Amino acid sequence: MIEKLFIIETQENMGNTNIMFKIAENAQQLKAIYSFRYKIYIQEMGKTIVGVDHENQILKDHRDDDAVQFYLEDHEGVFACLRTFFSSDKPFSTEEIKDYGLDKFLAFKKDAICLSGKLMIDAKKRNSSALGILLGNAYKYGRDRGVQFDFCNCAPSLVQLYEILGYRRYKDNISDDDVGYRVPLVNVLEDVQHYQFIKSPFYRYA
Repeated sequence: MIEKLFIIETQENMGNTNIMFKIAENAQQLKAIYSFRYKIYIQEMGKTIVGVDHENQILKDHRDDDAVQFYLEDHEGVFACLRTFFSSDKPFSTEEIKDYGLDKFLAFKKDAICLSGKLMIDAKKRNSSALGILLGNAYKYGRDRGVQFDFCNCAPSLVQLYEILGYRRYKDNISDDDVGYRVPLVNVLEDVQHYQFIKSPFYRYA
């Protein structure tokens, strides 16, 4: 488990398979994540996204250079990923502030806010504990960095899943150029009572 910020990986068991939670720190790891994204978004889901590198089969955008990239890996390679932007690393763009209504939260301390996205899990492992392992470790990393609010968006069909975790709707929905109609959500990382009330898997970490 992650206990300090400088620990960038941890090993856990999923069934009979040993898996590693990691934070990408070199070009090889990042390329593996971008290739996995291409596999999920382009090859599996058939999404049409502007600027995709079809020749090298990677899915990357300009914001990736400013993000922390979390991922899960087993003996077959990357099978889940998540990226997060932290307000203490680089200011959010005007579009991000508008889409997520961040102007209402900017009075909090500089490192209080993060934006998470590009959450993907291999189809064969979507009914496993992979989601909990990935998000649980990312949650602990955020708490270590002093994050109070984690924002994301999801398709309407996934809102219930995120609400089970502890995320809440708080503003009007938005439209994303790549993935369409989305529901903005926020997770209040220090709201232990809410986690306990809804029996969120984050409660044991909070």
